[in-house]
Amino acid sequence: MKRFLFAGLAFFIASAGGAWAQDRTLEYQLAAENNITFYAVIWDCKTANAEQALVDTQREIQQVRDLMDSLTTRVGFVTVKIDPGALQGEERAKYNAYLAILRRLTDIADALGKLPACPEPPKRTGAKFEWTGFYLGAGGGGNWTKGDWTTNEVVSLGGRDPLVDAVKSLYKADPFVGLYFGYMLNIAEAFGLFNRYGWQYCPVCDDWYLGFEYDFDWIDAAMDPGIPGTGGLPGNKSSDSVTVRAKWDMAVRARLAYLATPSTQLFVAGGPAWLHEDATVNCTAAGVCGTNGIPSFTQTTSTTKVGWTFGGGVEQKIWERWRARLEYRYSDYGTWSTNFGTPSNLAVGAGIKLHTQSVMAGIGYRF
Repeated sequence: MKRFLFAGLAFFIASAGGAWAQDRTLEYQLAAENNITFYAVIWDCKTANAEQALVDTQREIQQVRDLMDSLTTRVGFVTVKIDPGALQGEERAKYNAYLAILRRLTDIADALGKLPACPEPPKRTGAKFEWTGFYLGAGGGGNWTKGDWTTNEVVSLGGRDPLVDAVKSLYKADPFVGLYFGYMLNIAEAFGLFNRYGWQYCPVCDDWYLGFEYDFDWIDAAMDPGIPGTGGLPGNKSSDSVTVRAKWDMAVRARLAYLATPSTQLFVAGGPAWLHEDATVNCTAAGVCGTNGIPSFTQTTSTTKVGWTFGGGVEQKIWERWRARLEYRYSDYGTWSTNFGTPSNLAVGAGIKLHTQSVMAGIGYRF
């Protein structure tokens, strides 16, 4: 009778403990899942992201196994392993929660491990991809320079003079020669380089190119009027002059090109530009200076102005790696403020605004 009562009590405790453990399993599972990342297998092949997901999942699996081992290991004078089926109460609930998580993680790891290797990006060959790479070229053409000279102040013999004919626009057309160097990359090819990271090929980019270009040009554009602003002073104005001379320019441009045919490319390019310019005032003995008792003088000042340039053109494959081009560019270099002379004799303060238009024909070689 006693043994029967004891057995009944043990059965009741075990049943109650099992029910309690079953009720708390979901609670522990949800709590543990807050610290675990479960990946959705969305990849078709072993991309870099899929490989990283597998590494992360394997690390999570090991962490969960360590937690399960901690529940079935008793450390004392002798370390004892306990059968998971003997766990009761809270320990049983935790073990069941970890076991459910382990099964989910194992399924994910299996799926990630069975992904096939990703194919290598296709080699981009053919006429339309012969435009990719570095190139170097030379060319020349015509440069049309417009200079807007505005005299802001004229001081002679220490006194301020009224400004007469202070604004003049100067025009000059001159030839120039230059060098250019750049790099072009096919946009579709660029996307192809990222195939192994999960990017998709871009069919609409097949005929488009991106790149950069650096160019340097030698110019000799000189403009010679009288001295603007001195119209109110007596003297032969035609004997005096100011000269504005553009010496060289350079630019670093971003370039976008479209392959109209396998051998013809249309492009636009733009970016920052630099122009070196000199300005000279020549006041002669027969002009304003000599007539007003001012010592004649000639003075030159120089600057390198930063501006912007934009243009476009066409480039034609003529033979193997050789390309011929024709392009138009507009450049604006802002206003340069400078001063000439001395107030005790003759001082002229001026603002000079330069912008240019150019047409260039060139020939280049792609490496």
